[in-house]
Amino acid sequence: MKNSIKTLFAAALTTIILGTASVSAMATEKNNNYTNLTSVKNISKIKISGNVKLILVQDAKESVEVYDNYFAKNALVQQQNGELRISSFTATPLLVIAHVNNLSAIEASNTSTIKTAGNFNLLNLSIVLNDAAVANRQHPPPSSALARRRRPA
Repeated sequence: MKNSIKTLFAAALTTIILGTASVSAMATEKNNNYTNLTSVKNISKIKISGNVKLILVQDAKESVEVYDNYFAKNALVQQQNGELRISSFTATPLLVIAHVNNLSAIEASNTSTIKTAGNFNLLNLSIVLNDAAVANRQHPPPSSALARRRRPA
């Protein structure tokens, strides 16, 4: 079951990562502590590294919200070819909320944390956690989806 959950989160994060342009070029609303990137589209993969806290929200309207002045720090939020890449190597975690629609893969490393908010239902999600990366579900999936993903011990 742990592998299934990891796979589910990995796929979700992977979709967020994939895209066509860098996030800095897509910023539509920003201040010193918040940037809302609404031009991200078709995120199928998310790759995060470093000290990042990622919250995934399943939403038909994709966007990425970054809560910090990450431009001035050692951090990166970039979308290219459907892959959303997020990295931060500061002492405090970079908080990112990604609204995604059809995520298929997530890869996380270092001390990254991945969580979901609300209902999150995907057909196939691959999750790869390296180093001390962690993925947690906020809300359990419907019982039928959980039953399909369970493997005998």
